[in-house]
Amino acid sequence: MRQRGFKDAMREHNINDIEARCFAFRAGDWHYEMRQIMRRIMREYPAVECIVTDSDDIVLQIMKICKSENIDCPGRIKLTGFGNIHGVSDVYRLPTVDQHPWHMGHEAVGALLKLVNDPESCGTVKIEVPAEVLNSEFI
Repeated sequence: MRQRGFKDAMREHNINDIEARCFAFRAGDWHYEMRQIMRRIMREYPAVECIVTDSDDIVLQIMKICKSENIDCPGRIKLTGFGNIHGVSDVYRLPTVDQHPWHMGHEAVGALLKLVNDPESCGTVKIEVPAEVLNSEFI
């Protein structure tokens, strides 16, 4: 769903060739896959300025690949993550999206317990927990 949201946002910002600009990792050797993708990005988009990912973990792996490939990243190429993983986004000062997992869990369990206690109210229950962009000053 995140990736679908990413693509919708790209469309809203009039970015061309959305499918060609989105890269996915297949199961297997992440290091090998990421190295191949970074080489492809650098070959096809040599003026790339930013790589947006749906995981802080992926950002960390991209940074390792870039270091081994002598690519100035983060630096010339900015990286953004997702998840606000401590030890990644805070240490490397990366823009990231915080989903507030404690609050998501709290609201979700609260909604489920209400359904357990009142089975007549079954149906779709919508909960909302805000997400926020952190470290945006480092873009």
